[in-house]
Amino acid sequence: MKCFNHHNQDAVGVCKSCLKGICVNCATDIGGGITCSDECESVAKDNIRLVKNTVDAQRDFKKGGAYFGPFYLLLMGLAFIGFGQYKKSFFEFGTIIGGIFCVFGLLLFVINYRHAKRS
Repeated sequence: MKCFNHHNQDAVGVCKSCLKGICVNCATDIGGGITCSDECESVAKDNIRLVKNTVDAQRDFKKGGAYFGPFYLLLMGLAFIGFGQYKKSFFEFGTIIGGIFCVFGLLLFVINYRHAKRS
């Protein structure tokens, strides 16, 4: 493959942003790859930062962030059931919806627990 800018030189790599072949003269090392211009460098650095943030978020998920959703669903389920008991006209709807929230909360807890334990 030849360099996109210098057609007589061989490419040493591909720009991390625009995926064009680039030679040694065009390449700028950004630590996580090479880029061909300042514009591509800023885009590639943003992408690298995004991937790092995603990996960090997954690490936080494994540390206990996985249990916020199930806890919220259980809390809402109990609130619906309690309100259904308080307002007798709301009894059937509140109890049914509250039960559904509780079931989904418990199910999500089990799924997240198994996922966090496996990883």
